[in-house]
Amino acid sequence: MPEEAALAPVTNRFDRMEVAGAFGDLGTLVPFVVAYISVLKMDPFGVLLAFGLAMIVCGFVYRTPMPVQPMKAVGAIATTQAAQTLIITPAMVWGASLATGIVWLVLGLTGTAHHVAKLITRPVVLGIILGLGFLIIAIRTPLYSTLTIILVAYIARFFPFATRTVSGMLLAINPELEQSARASGASWLQCMRFVLLPLLLPAIIAAWLMLFVIFIRELGATILLYAQGTETVSVALVLLSEHSSASMAALAVIQIILLLGAFLLFRLTRVSLVQS
Repeated sequence: MPEEAALAPVTNRFDRMEVAGAFGDLGTLVPFVVAYISVLKMDPFGVLLAFGLAMIVCGFVYRTPMPVQPMKAVGAIATTQAAQTLIITPAMVWGASLATGIVWLVLGLTGTAHHVAKLITRPVVLGIILGLGFLIIAIRTPLYSTLTIILVAYIARFFPFATRTVSGMLLAINPELEQSARASGASWLQCMRFVLLPLLLPAIIAAWLMLFVIFIRELGATILLYAQGTETVSVALVLLSEHSSASMAALAVIQIILLLGAFLLFRLTRVSLVQS
């Protein structure tokens, strides 16, 4: 039965979920189409006709909606670059979109997309998407090309890892300790300072060390957000690989030493967490 269901032909559905998805796609595409026409001064007839025909073909031939993620990336980069540098032309947008479509068509027809998906890990893709998103948000703000936007991207992506470590330790603390301190006349601030923080300190240190290990090797988002003077260790390794292999090797050794030291401290902290 499962094999027969898998081999059954896929048919188009016209239910409320498909209607909701269609309006969601329109909410994504319309702003970029408007930007193409108003900012890049592209021909409205050509843009709308191309989008319409592509969606109809995808729906009737492939039985699936037209994916909007590549179009969002192309549209965001084109409009922001055009607003900043005025070097993006309609011909460049058409050429980039056509080249992207040909590449994805070849990858899909040859089955190479599945092999590429296995080679490129998910954290790398998430880092690139996050970096591109923060780049688009900060490109017209004072945060652009600063260490602050890199730090904000790091916090947005990796802060849940730290909160998971600290929250696990917080749940393990007996609430009677805080209740006993409050019954003895201690204020809330004194309970935090003399009861909870000393017990949470090993977890906080462990979370800090874990984030240090992640930050020192993160490249996906940083490579899109760095500027001259804000290079991290991972970005510096990439830049040095194009100029001096000796300097790159020296920096790589320093990175390994830092990582080993952090792993050792993290291991000691984990031991103290288990003992407590």
